Amino acid sequence: MQNDVIRDLETTRPQYIVDVDVSTSWLVRDNSNTRILDWWDDYQTQHYELAEPINDLSIYRRKP
Repeated sequence: MQNDVIRDLETTRPQYIVDVDVSTSWLVRDNSNTRILDWWDDYQTQHYELAEPINDLSIYRRKP
């Protein structure tokens, strides 16, 4: 599933992405695969800028 989401986001390059930062959302454990979280940290800084922070929610806009 993580690879599918990554592929979809890289292919479609949406204008906006909403990131909800809720620690229990992914239920990350010591042995969890965090590929998408690591990928997002890098991808977001290269391709998106923060448009609007709202509590635990961040709206990112694609960089021109």
